[in-house]
Amino acid sequence: MAGIAQGACSRWIRRLENALSRLPSPETELAEIVKLEQKAQAVLHGRRHPAGTKSLELDLWLESGPEKIRVELDPSRAPHEQAQDWIAATRRRRRGLEQMARRRSIMESELQDAREWLALCTAWQNPTPIPEKREIRQRQSRLDSLAAKLLPRGLWPQPPRRKEEERPSGPIRWILPGGWILLAGRSGTENDLLTQRVALAHDLWFHAAHVPGSHVILRSPDGKPATAPGELVELAAGVAAWLSKLRAQGVAEVHFTEKRHVRKPRKAPPGSVVLDHSRTLRVKPVPPPRDTTP
Repeated sequence: MAGIAQGACSRWIRRLENALSRLPSPETELAEIVKLEQKAQAVLHGRRHPAGTKSLELDLWLESGPEKIRVELDPSRAPHEQAQDWIAATRRRRRGLEQMARRRSIMESELQDAREWLALCTAWQNPTPIPEKREIRQRQSRLDSLAAKLLPRGLWPQPPRRKEEERPSGPIRWILPGGWILLAGRSGTENDLLTQRVALAHDLWFHAAHVPGSHVILRSPDGKPATAPGELVELAAGVAAWLSKLRAQGVAEVHFTEKRHVRKPRKAPPGSVVLDHSRTLRVKPVPPPRDTTP
């Protein structure tokens, strides 16, 4: 089992390293925020210009002295309005920097834990001298706890399916509080079946942003158009993140929209769709409910 654990820890480390590499550099993000703030302040403190202005030549006052900059603008809006939007955007991005720092810290701590586990499993692979029975039981107990931690993340090999056990077919179905129904596909083919044939036009459709994953549908108790409770929308988004490549991340982005805004391009691969309109939620990946219904 130590060999299985070794492979699982290696996959755990690679996933965390890849996730960390995709996080923007705090220094680069801060530099972009400061640059946007300076550009906004230069517009706000300059002469007012009407809508229709495509660009402005402005003086940017820095510690080293004035610097001429060229600011590209949206001609459909007044420059001062755009500058106010830039200021609001920098405030949001500064708050995002704090969240990014916390997320990076959590992932780096977990990466250190994964590396320690890998070193331990490597040492257990060919132990010298051979451990006593009591120590073997202790190691097995620790490996069992590691398996319980990594199995839901898809990092630990799934236990073999018994031959007599029939593989379930069709989308998975869960009953949520209030009678709401949650459905999810387990493959590209099941995603197609769920989105193209099972889902109703007004059902809410969810999918993790920019990565492979399950299509998830949230349906009202009677199947008629209804406003879903916010906590169920967040739950469905969390399940969509869990059933995707974003499962190991602390926070994930999930696109959602009504199914009527989802279409499959002609000759597209199984599970591939195009969204005509959608919104995005940032949620924590959560496992789906335990109980399923046929």
